[in-house]
Amino acid sequence: MLFTITHRMGDLLLFSIVLGLITGVYYAMMALGLNLVFGVMKIANLAHGDFIMLSAYTAFWLYFFFGVSPIFSLIIVIPVFFVLGIVVYFAMIRQLIKKEESEMTSIVAFFGLSILIESSASLAFGNSYRTLPVNFLKFTHIPFLGFSLSTVILLMSVISIIVIVFLFYWLNKTKYGLNVRALMANEESARAYGLNIGMIYAITIGIGIAITAIAGVFSPFLLGAIYPSEGGIITIIAFSIIIIGALGNPAATVIGGLVYGLVINITNIYAPGWSYAVTFVILVVIILVRPNGLVGGRLREI
Repeated sequence: MLFTITHRMGDLLLFSIVLGLITGVYYAMMALGLNLVFGVMKIANLAHGDFIMLSAYTAFWLYFFFGVSPIFSLIIVIPVFFVLGIVVYFAMIRQLIKKEESEMTSIVAFFGLSILIESSASLAFGNSYRTLPVNFLKFTHIPFLGFSLSTVILLMSVISIIVIVFLFYWLNKTKYGLNVRALMANEESARAYGLNIGMIYAITIGIGIAITAIAGVFSPFLLGAIYPSEGGIITIIAFSIIIIGALGNPAATVIGGLVYGLVINITNIYAPGWSYAVTFVILVVIILVRPNGLVGGRLREI
């Protein structure tokens, strides 16, 4: 009997590790846009979670009114939020980066934007909790190690991997992406080479918010219901992930996401009520021991 219980706990631990890696890829994508924008412009987007919330509402209303599957809603969500990111650049960021102490100024400005988005969403959508159904897929669950694994979570993980690979391909193999890397490495040299800095900034934040919006479409399946005030919590999670990896380094976001996913899922076995607390304790330890993040020393620039 003891062997059976121990064997079952071993399977549960293994299942949690696998689930942690699967969800960790999503968490990495969720924070990727935030770290990309910070790495290029040194702008702290405190409205990051609010863009995820808006994207989740967009996917919900597309499904509710038109029956559009969350997968196909990406066809609408990606270009809309890409354009929204460019609008945010010309409306806010272009003025912010001209100021001294632009990082601190951006914190104040995006905190105000976060409050504006949250208040507007509350007025427009109400404070009721909403969610998306999982039955838009033919099979909702598959057996794994004697447990049930959501096919939506698997799909979410696959899409996250595709997005991450796309971003790193764009950064490393395209002319525009290489210009972004050059700007991240040394802004003064990039200006000396005659790069169009403003256009690079605009495209970068457009891509960053578009990636954030992709995460938003799938957020109800992992983070729970959609509601206007969820943005602040999501922003805290995203900042935790990028600090665990390395602040300002998009590549390290993948490490941060995987660590976060593993800690959350494994802790849920042994201390379900303490999963977020344990995560933030680990975050504090990392900050004290390695202020640049787990891989900040090696992968600070990509």
